[in-house]
Amino acid sequence: MTSAGTPSYLAAALWSFAILLVVEPAHSQPKAFNLIEAEVDGQSICRYPMDSLTTYLGRPSAVTDKEFIASRVGPKLHYHKKGLTFHLLPEKQDPQQGIYTVGIRLVETKKKNNKTFLPYEGKITRQPNKSWKISDVKEAFSEHEIDVSTPEEKKEELEGLDLGMDESEIPYTVTIQFDGHRVGFAHEGTTKFMERINIICEPGLEK
Repeated sequence: MTSAGTPSYLAAALWSFAILLVVEPAHSQPKAFNLIEAEVDGQSICRYPMDSLTTYLGRPSAVTDKEFIASRVGPKLHYHKKGLTFHLLPEKQDPQQGIYTVGIRLVETKKKNNKTFLPYEGKITRQPNKSWKISDVKEAFSEHEIDVSTPEEKKEELEGLDLGMDESEIPYTVTIQFDGHRVGFAHEGTTKFMERINIICEPGLEK
């Protein structure tokens, strides 16, 4: 017994619980993205429900819900400190609003709204990083077919769509097609250093 009359084993349990409340983070930081399997921490990304996502990661730092074609493009959940953006399917297409794409930032990026994305700090398949150029992607994923799009080609492809970016921000894009999804590596248009990675689930948005 303790001096206050509380059994010692109960006091120890209460003390351990108090410590746990202090040191255990409220929400998780994703530790590893598997680009080949489209998984994060062993969980399949594609169509992972919004409610489960926000339970896992907590409240996003910003939500973008009015896109260039509001009737067919769902919201984006931004986690600036984690370096992540999740693009969700529209509710009319998927009542659970599952994940359609994941954007992983490799460099600190300040947006026009003055919010800053910090770089993602976890692991990624083959360990791509901000020092990689297009040739590094080709070497690391040499067993896969790789497609490279120039900013000019992407500009033509995206013509008429308000993506919220200047033409000068359109990157070189290295794309690899996997089973049920594809991965796009975005490289800055001048130096061609990698800046972010996008995992795009298929089938995606309805046409």
